Amino acid sequence: MLLSGISYNELPDSYVIFICGYDPFRQGKYRYRIESHCEECPDMEYQDGVHTIILNNCGKNPEEVPKELVNFLEFTKKPLEESEEKTEDAYICLLQESIRYIKNSREMGERYMTFEEMLQEEREEGRMEGRTSLLIQLVNDGVITLEQGAKTIGISLDEFQKLILDSAE
Repeated sequence: MLLSGISYNELPDSYVIFICGYDPFRQGKYRYRIESHCEECPDMEYQDGVHTIILNNCGKNPEEVPKELVNFLEFTKKPLEESEEKTEDAYICLLQESIRYIKNSREMGERYMTFEEMLQEEREEGRMEGRTSLLIQLVNDGVITLEQGAKTIGISLDEFQKLILDSAE
């Protein structure tokens, strides 16, 4: 992110935001803000510019967060039919317009389908990588033979041996 010679102080803060349809910490909060700290020196101020925000649309503390955030999180919880109901919240109106445009746009529909296909391929690759790693571990531990590992994922013995060698590097 930085060009050569630029100070690390110039790095912008980064934000990771999760929007959950469940309460990951079971504390009834709409918003959880998580900051880095040093385990060995908990009282030491440590600011690395990394901020994680977890939003929960099942919160029960509307008085502790902005009304607009509650409106947005409640909007994300609604079924599609209810999400189109009239509202006074300008941001929700903008979201409703965007959703209508996307739903009625052929180009956006095609993009969505392409994106969905890419996600499906990545999920399958991830499952295959996980399965292969497990089989390699089982072979290394002597639980199964090389032949059994290769047969399980449907590749030749030579290909499976190469995978094992590559994983050892």
